[in-house]
Amino acid sequence: MENGEIRVESNFVYVVTFLAVAPAATPTQVVNIDSSAEFFWIKGAYMCDVAGAAQTDATRIVPNVDVQIQLGGADKFLVQGATPIPSVFGTGQEPFVWSFPQKLIRSSVVTFTLASREAAITLNIRLALIGWKDYGKLQR
Repeated sequence: MENGEIRVESNFVYVVTFLAVAPAATPTQVVNIDSSAEFFWIKGAYMCDVAGAAQTDATRIVPNVDVQIQLGGADKFLVQGATPIPSVFGTGQEPFVWSFPQKLIRSSVVTFTLASREAAITLNIRLALIGWKDYGKLQR
């Protein structure tokens, strides 16, 4: 960097937790992006369980739940409409990778709204926004 400047970045994961998502429920959760750094979201992963029960790869639950992702407070959405969670969040072993990083600016708000299409199961769902924080340039 010029004039002894260094860029300060660090890996980071924001987690959005939805507990007890009942059939036909439409819960909403908000993530507040840190005011000290931009966040570059590069991958998404989900974890889903029923009442905290243990799972193996063979018994992994794939949620029958859609997600809508809204950036900021206005009409900027990351997906055209509610989309099945596995379409924009993969598993921990195989996360969904965005075609390019989604830059979430300092102090911004990201709203996640779920729409359960489950017939009878209440789910716990965790969404992970995997990426890095960019604190900008620091003088040495």
